Amino acid sequence: MPPPLFEPERGIKAGVKYMDWVRDRFNPALPTVNKLWFTLASYNAGYGHLLDAQRLAEQLGLDPNVWFDNVEVAMLKLAQPQYFKRARYGYVRGSEPVQYVRNISNLYKAYVEMMSDDVSMRPSTQQTPDRFCSPSNTPEGMIVQVSPPPSQ
Repeated sequence: MPPPLFEPERGIKAGVKYMDWVRDRFNPALPTVNKLWFTLASYNAGYGHLLDAQRLAEQLGLDPNVWFDNVEVAMLKLAQPQYFKRARYGYVRGSEPVQYVRNISNLYKAYVEMMSDDVSMRPSTQQTPDRFCSPSNTPEGMIVQVSPPPSQ
């Protein structure tokens, strides 16, 4: 059987299975959104490095259960000798998981904003009439702006 590298479907299934495995290791009481960020960071850097970052965050007086501005700060420090020498899993290129999670977060926010703020980007479910017509001839649900007749 060829390695998953040559079979994208197998690779995707393996990645999803690993992400499930990682996600299920976090405290069930952890808010879902932080569990998501921790899972993505673990997927990128390894579960052990995320645990090191959580421990370091707590030592630094940061919240070990919040990714942004807390555990991500500790993850960045794990690239520095004074911190990674005391970490169970050692050195990690902390900027990579931090940037990875930020990129995904920013893309998600952009997609949500695009879909919620710009209704004009959504495909229409009804055809727009070529020109305004009488209310009785307007497709149901279509809002038609009626201008007053010109003054005579």
